[in-house]
Amino acid sequence: MQEPQFVGISLLPISLFGIVFNWTVTFIIIKDKSISSPFMLLTVVKSFCDAVYLTVYFLYVTPMIVLANKFMIRYSGHAGYLLVVCYEISIHTHFLTSLNRFSAVFFPFSYKITFSIRATSIYLIVIAIFSFSMMTFVIYGLDCKLEYDPSTWVAFYDVTIPVCGWYAYYADFMKNVVVILADAIIDIVTLLKVQKMRRQFRDGKRADNYTKKEADFLKQTFGQGICYLMGYASYLVVPANSNKYVTFFMSLVSWALIAMIDGLFTIVYNSEIRTKIWKKQEATVGSTVVSVNN
Repeated sequence: MQEPQFVGISLLPISLFGIVFNWTVTFIIIKDKSISSPFMLLTVVKSFCDAVYLTVYFLYVTPMIVLANKFMIRYSGHAGYLLVVCYEISIHTHFLTSLNRFSAVFFPFSYKITFSIRATSIYLIVIAIFSFSMMTFVIYGLDCKLEYDPSTWVAFYDVTIPVCGWYAYYADFMKNVVVILADAIIDIVTLLKVQKMRRQFRDGKRADNYTKKEADFLKQTFGQGICYLMGYASYLVVPANSNKYVTFFMSLVSWALIAMIDGLFTIVYNSEIRTKIWKKQEATVGSTVVSVNN
């Protein structure tokens, strides 16, 4: 087994666990209407995009690298298109989620209007249309395909084409860095506000419960934001002329890992999702016991 095929195996457990985490969150929110809310709507869209993203990794990217399949490598640009569309929707949805938490904490009275189910749905539709339109134009209109290069073990835009190089650096990398930094600032400000509220209303059970729920949602959003921030920081820390192993793990592996951790953080920090998972497990165990007793 050649080197790229060997390191490609590392994508298998990451994508598999990520699929389980994100599809679980997606199905639970869609199926259980009792936990529907603007925040949950944002969560399900992000989890769905991450789930599709990792499914492409599991069914296409990983087999392509491990098997060194020439046909799959030749048409990897189409998989790259689907991956980058999901990524764009996910990262912009995360920014909207940060604004959702900020609005809920700082502007609770207008929150129900600015982030109603209807308004949130419109925001998400705009994000989806923008992401699909932009990436379709860039990849198929400008021919800036995101293809896997077996000689370098990575998939990047072809920067030898001037317009693609400009897009890759300014409209993609720099734009997303700004979005991620804005996420971090918004989340930190919101988190500090929540902690202040919890100290002020420590003796008030109702207020404490309210702010604790906000804090739990914020931990989910903040944790996901840190993952994005660390992923982009790797580009600034790792030299451009790094060896193939470093480049591979800081690109293809890092991107898959971020999507996987997104789903994990949603389950760990979202008590409503976690409660539904435990209930399903208890119901399954209970039905098994009844079945055995009969």
